Amino acid sequence: MHAIISDSPGGPFRFTRVDPPVPTPEQVLIDVTYAHVQRDPTPAPGTGIPGAAGCGRVAHDPVGEIAAGTLVAFCDAQGAYAEQAVVLRDRIAAVPESINDEVAACMLAPGILAHALLHGVRDTADGDTMVVTGGGGELGLAVTQLAAGLGGTVFSVVSTAHEEEIAYDAGATGVFRYFPDAAQRICEANSGSGVDVVIEASQPPLPEALHPFDLALQACRPLGLICAVGGSELAAGRSADALLNELDEHGGLFLTAPSLDWYTRTADEFRLRSQAVTRAVEDATLRFPIGGVFSLAEADAAHEALADAQRVGSVLLRA
Repeated sequence: MHAIISDSPGGPFRFTRVDPPVPTPEQVLIDVTYAHVQRDPTPAPGTGIPGAAGCGRVAHDPVGEIAAGTLVAFCDAQGAYAEQAVVLRDRIAAVPESINDEVAACMLAPGILAHALLHGVRDTADGDTMVVTGGGGELGLAVTQLAAGLGGTVFSVVSTAHEEEIAYDAGATGVFRYFPDAAQRICEANSGSGVDVVIEASQPPLPEALHPFDLALQACRPLGLICAVGGSELAAGRSADALLNELDEHGGLFLTAPSLDWYTRTADEFRLRSQAVTRAVEDATLRFPIGGVFSLAEADAAHEALADAQRVGSVLLRA
C-alpha cells in the first residue's frame, strides 16, 4: 500500500510503498478515505507513518463484529497517513451515511475535545460566559457552536477578518482581535465583568499581539477557570512561582490543561462523546468547514496549507 513516512513530527514527509498493517483481535483494519491533517503528527513506532485521525470503511474485522464496508471515523489511530490503518475497535465511531466522508474525517478530534471542555472540565449552563481564543480554528469553532447551542455567551478572539466572519457565523456574541486592550473590550461587552471561563484554543501568539495567556488572566472573573489547551506552551517563560502568583493576583483563578486523552480514558467515555459529536454534526448543530484536500503524495503541501494564517477550515489527505 502507499503511505507517508516521516522521521519527525514536523516532516519532511516521504510518499512510498509499505507493507499493509495486520490487525490484532483488538483492532479493525480500515481502508482510509481521508486522513485529518493535524499539527506535528507523531510517526507511529515501528512504521514511521504519522497521523491519528480520519475516516474510512472497515476492510476487515478479525472477530467479525463489524461488517466490512461500514463507514467509521477515528481519532486515535497509529499511522492514518496511509491507504490502510489499524484502529482499536473501541476507538472508532460509526458514521451515518448522511455525513459526508470529508466532514467525518475531521469531526472527532476537535469535536470530542470541545464536548469535553463543555461537559467534562465543567458543566456549561445557560447564561455562562466564556472567551475562546483561536476562535477561527477547528477547536475554537467547535467550542463556539456547542456553547452557543447550550445558551452560553461566547466572546471569540481571532487573527483575521475572515476568522471574524466565521466566528460570528458559529454563534459568537462578540469577536475581538489580539489587541493590547482586548481583555478590557471583552469585559466591557460582558456588562463590565470578567467571564466565567477562558478556553485557550489558540496556537502561540502573533508577533506584537497580546499574549493569549495574558488575555485570559485579564478577562477571567475572580474564581474563574482558564482551560489552557496545549498545556505549558501558553504559559511559556513563566516560572511555576510566577504563574501561581499571577493566578492569585487576578482573582484566585483556576487553571487546567485538558487534553483529549484524559477525557476519553474509557471505551464508554469515548463512545459517549463521539456519539454526541456525531449527532451534533448530523443535526447541523456542529459544522466543520473544509479548508483544503490534498493527495497522500502532497503531504508536505498539506502541512504548509495548515500553517497558512489565511486558511480557515480543516485540511485533509485523500487516500
